[in-house]
Amino acid sequence: MVLVLVRGLRSSLPAADPGLESASPASLRRARRVGRTAGVLAGALFALGATTQLRAAPAEPMPKVSPEVSSQKAVTSQDRRDLHANAAWHGRPIFAQAQGAPTPASLSAPARQPAAPAVPTAPAAPATSAAAPGAPARQPAAPSAPTSLSAPARQPAAGAGATAPADSASGDKGTSLDVEHPTPPSASTLSAPPLVPPPSDPAQRLKWLEARIEQVTQALLPGRAKIGIAVLDVDSGRLLYGKNDGVPLNIASNVKLFTTAAALALLGPEYRFKTVLSAERGADRSEYKNLYLRGYGDPSLSTEDLWKLTLELSARGIKRIKGDIVIDDSFFDEQRVGPAFEQKNQDSAYRAPQGAVSLNHNAVSVRVQPGGDGQPARVALDPQSAYFVISNEARTVATGRTSLVVEAVEEKDAPPGRERMLIRVRGTIRANDSGQDFNKRIAHPDLYAGATLHELLLRRGIQVGGKVSRGTAPPSVLLIDSHSSQPLGVLSREINKRSNNFMAEQVLKSLGSDASGKPGSWQKGLQAVSRYLETLGIAPGKYQMVNGSGLFDSNRFTAMQVVTLLRAAYRDFRFAADFVASLALAGADGTIGHRMSGSVAERYVRAKTGTLNGISCLSGYAGAPVPGSQPLRPPLAFSILVDMGEDSSIQPAKRLQDAVVEALVTYQNTSPAAAAAPPK
Repeated sequence: MVLVLVRGLRSSLPAADPGLESASPASLRRARRVGRTAGVLAGALFALGATTQLRAAPAEPMPKVSPEVSSQKAVTSQDRRDLHANAAWHGRPIFAQAQGAPTPASLSAPARQPAAPAVPTAPAAPATSAAAPGAPARQPAAPSAPTSLSAPARQPAAGAGATAPADSASGDKGTSLDVEHPTPPSASTLSAPPLVPPPSDPAQRLKWLEARIEQVTQALLPGRAKIGIAVLDVDSGRLLYGKNDGVPLNIASNVKLFTTAAALALLGPEYRFKTVLSAERGADRSEYKNLYLRGYGDPSLSTEDLWKLTLELSARGIKRIKGDIVIDDSFFDEQRVGPAFEQKNQDSAYRAPQGAVSLNHNAVSVRVQPGGDGQPARVALDPQSAYFVISNEARTVATGRTSLVVEAVEEKDAPPGRERMLIRVRGTIRANDSGQDFNKRIAHPDLYAGATLHELLLRRGIQVGGKVSRGTAPPSVLLIDSHSSQPLGVLSREINKRSNNFMAEQVLKSLGSDASGKPGSWQKGLQAVSRYLETLGIAPGKYQMVNGSGLFDSNRFTAMQVVTLLRAAYRDFRFAADFVASLALAGADGTIGHRMSGSVAERYVRAKTGTLNGISCLSGYAGAPVPGSQPLRPPLAFSILVDMGEDSSIQPAKRLQDAVVEALVTYQNTSPAAAAAPPK
């Protein structure tokens, strides 16, 4: 019954578009509503243990799909220039499928790099490192590099010069590319050796797992890559495999796992963010003196939500706001841009600022359409307001190609409270072009929300005599209406499935305000996360966390710390179902919706990706089909962290991650009841 409903939801979604900047506001709202419904069903499946009824995915690899088969246009590096992890915008519906299929993990290795033996009969145990404080028990292993807070220096790509510092903040390593795409045909042809069934004996099967991970690591990764791997049995807490698992590495957007787990544990999955509209009484019943919009850090407030708030004013017969529209964002401090965000100075939506009153992920949609031949292009903003000034230098051409540049910059020398954003559009657009969409960050969340509210009031026929200003709502104001967000358990799916940076930072600052009193700040939020991690045995000083999203070259965790968090979250009944449901599902949705399709791991892996320049991370849970006669048991928690080096391709790292988790599913599939048994 539930599966039928999910299939119905999938069929009702709009077609997937690999570019975040191509979705219309209507399709975004429709995808959001359907995605929430699908997420509720996914949580119900988890809570009821319905996974025991799912059939195993076919073991044979999916045939390679040619990009020409797809009706959608190919994704180019130019299309992806401003994209990040569906961050700050709903670009794709939850069940979106990518255009092609990843290279099958079962293809034979090329002749220039022969594959290691499929399964050595008596493999050596992999190298492991010391566990983090309070980490689960582990098997004796050879010592490895000691844990150190300072991150190892990044290596440049093969062939790159050695003069530039590996960790230079001015480099491109902070460019986040968590939008996962299929491997292009021109990418490296390295592939994992064929996957062979493991033996049935528990001790030999564990040796098979160790040998398989070592085998694919040697086959797929160059020697200069830095890697940290940890595989933990969630039920027993036993470390099944570790490789450099105590070495701190940049885990990119895997930091969102720590942000959402701490928020769900401390605030609760039922927590909702509130936005309040209030006013001071005017001279008569058709007038208010000042109108106040007060925010409490809602990371999902939209123009549609703001429009609904203004409905109560019309219902009360209000025709005029005599004074100002006052924006009260005192729930947060005045710091708008997160720590480490200064490493990049971009107008991309994924780098949007924070504010207690924030609208549309603090981004604006810019749509450019052709005009008459030789005439200026048509430019429309969503939402439109006096906060924006458009400079349109784009022209319509009958021949040639569409080549547009859209920039969002702050107006210079504007007095406080009068700041605006200049949207500059340049280039050409073909006369037969259907239109191009761009998402850009704004710089002043409070003024952006206030100007949009002003525009919506005018559309309802309510005149405003004053201006948009900043201030604090007095205690005596009259409550008009309030809006509550979806529960945190639902919002966490947007953060982890789509890797939404803006929402992660909003949640972190809100956590700080609730835990330590307003105004919320990054420092207070990070302190709250630190206190939570300390209860799990992850001690302060053993990791580095400076923001909530994982952006840029700033955060350091070990693979062992990641799986320790994953085990603790899975075993906390208060929010476990919400946390697991927030992770992307292999071959089905989120940032791994196109990965592992047709393999044994399809729909048996829930994980969070992390992608920066030269860095690829994948951490989450690997389950397996369970026969009806077997009891349902927890999955394995894993973390695979790879630093390929500055400006290096991350495709080999992603192939390694897929091959490892496919081995984890295969390992459990043989005899689930024996997975926790110690080797003889």
